[in-house]
Amino acid sequence: MRFVETPAFTAALRRHRDDETYRALQLALLLRPAQGPIIQGGAGLRKLRWAVPGRGKRGGVRLI
Repeated sequence: MRFVETPAFTAALRRHRDDETYRALQLALLLRPAQGPIIQGGAGLRKLRWAVPGRGKRGGVRLI
């Protein structure tokens, strides 16, 4: 699996998340790469929400 970050994602990550939370997200994706619905016409890309501790899914992040 390859993680690709846009410059905007990297900047937002630095402002709002710590390294431990980001590592947990990457590990979850590695362990369950098929989580999240497939984006129609997206060549296999998936979208999902990641809950941030204390904020729940609605206050979390959205990923493709």
